Amino acid sequence: MGQSRSQSLPIIPLPKGAVLLPGITLRIPISDRPDIISLISTLYARPKLETASISIGCVPLKSRLLSANGQQLINETTRDSQEQNDDDDEEEEEAEENIDYRDAGNLFAYGTAARITGVQGRRSDLTLTIDGGARFKIERIVKTKPFLEAAVTYAKADAVETKDPETQELFERLKQVSRTLLLLVQASSLLSPSITTAHLPPLITRRLQLFIARKEIAEAGALADFLTNVVEATPEEKLRVFNDDSTKAGGGYERS
Repeated sequence: MGQSRSQSLPIIPLPKGAVLLPGITLRIPISDRPDIISLISTLYARPKLETASISIGCVPLKSRLLSANGQQLINETTRDSQEQNDDDDEEEEEAEENIDYRDAGNLFAYGTAARITGVQGRRSDLTLTIDGGARFKIERIVKTKPFLEAAVTYAKADAVETKDPETQELFERLKQVSRTLLLLVQASSLLSPSITTAHLPPLITRRLQLFIARKEIAEAGALADFLTNVVEATPEEKLRVFNDDSTKAGGGYERS
């Protein structure tokens, strides 16, 4: 336990604002992403048994509010004030729409290993479905064409201190917050039934309640990832989850 694992992974830069956490499923539009299409073509040209065991790396784009390692550079208040007085907002938005996904300089330093579970849609509207696995840190870029490939180091798998009173208290608080969130979503659905984004069918609500109730303290990280994905967090808040190397959070990153 505690030893990191190194591996070379093909990299998919995620769309702006998207963050894939472990245990989460994400759908990515790929019709205008020649890098992803090249990656998929390469993977599916291999034998089926080999393809089934392949992992890819999903890496979010950097935010101008954070460093590549997730350190705060500009706070939200300062950012909002600057945007209000910025005459070049339209040019900035246009630049964001023309992101070069093959430029490694646009990548955040951390990502999530994932597996491709499907490609859906028609040629003009294709969507790639991926399931998040383990976190990793990018050590170096080893390939840029026709798609990115990087040497990565996986997060350590340190055991959670299950008998530590502080850890137990934090975990119970996390479960309580998770249950409260479900209650708020349910209440919002009843008070504003026209808002479909806030609606959870009773069956789904029950399954989520069971999901939370059955989580043990050793699975605290998985529950935290779930909650981070469900709550209305900013992309920057989700990015900061990646570089949390606290031992109680389940381990950090080491070089081999």
